[in-house]
Amino acid sequence: MLANLFLHYVFDDYMVKEFPSIQWARYADDGIAHCVSLKQAKYLLRRLQERFAKCGLEINLEKTKIVYCKDDDRKGDYENMAFDFLGYSFRPRGAKNKYGKYFTSFLPAISDNAQKAIRKKVREWKLQLKNDKSLQDLANMFNSQIQGWLNYYTYFYKSEIYDALRYINNCLVKWVRKKYKKRKARRKAEHWLGKVARRDTKLFAHWKFGILPAAERWEPDELRGSRPVLRGASREVPEVYSLHDILQEQTPFAQDIYCPRHHVDNGIKPVQRRYRHYQILIQQVVPFVMHKFVFNDKVKLILCQFNRRQ
Repeated sequence: MLANLFLHYVFDDYMVKEFPSIQWARYADDGIAHCVSLKQAKYLLRRLQERFAKCGLEINLEKTKIVYCKDDDRKGDYENMAFDFLGYSFRPRGAKNKYGKYFTSFLPAISDNAQKAIRKKVREWKLQLKNDKSLQDLANMFNSQIQGWLNYYTYFYKSEIYDALRYINNCLVKWVRKKYKKRKARRKAEHWLGKVARRDTKLFAHWKFGILPAAERWEPDELRGSRPVLRGASREVPEVYSLHDILQEQTPFAQDIYCPRHHVDNGIKPVQRRYRHYQILIQQVVPFVMHKFVFNDKVKLILCQFNRRQ
């Protein structure tokens, strides 16, 4: 409060009276002035040093610097081309205009120091030690702070805060591994937390924002939100068939599904993207095949490929 009152006389009133054409901003003891040339910036810095010395103050020259705001229209080079102000880092960044053209603009985004401060605060929560709490309890405890970060740091270039939000998810995964004995493995914990996030996306503020935990593994009986289109060996899109038709091999692409050797025999090399087709069908079909048919070489071949590429 005292700093604001003192700097209002030393800096604010002085800038309004002496430099009315220069735009500026100040928060507490941090300030920024927008100059149109290097000559004007050096002149303003010298005048401010004189003003502060006259009032018994001194400008910290280690933290004070002249920055060149480089973008597509300003193509020069200077010693300093980035600065931090109020938790944002201003520097040249890629941008896209309304016509879809990409260009370089001088834009703000959450600074590295602000991201470190968020991670430090999340570590202070010690989520992995709160085994007596439920996910709803954790959401009630920390949602207000997460929402505050989102409100402030996503106003400009919001993609820069994604890593800090994913760090919160990583800490929640540690909480799951500590709380549930059957989910000690990281992949199991991530998968369980991912299912909860897809079921209740509004539980945490950053989930609602769109940063969900990664669920890399799918359970055999779990329905996917989207699935790839299965195609036959001739690359045509097949009709919709029932599980009974697939098991009885009454579909034109049954061999294409069950036996990868069919691609090689017909001169079509199986590629990596086809593996997702196998994985979905194995998860859904093999449990029924085990009960309905003898465990033959055809199914064994698929299972070997599934285990090898997983």
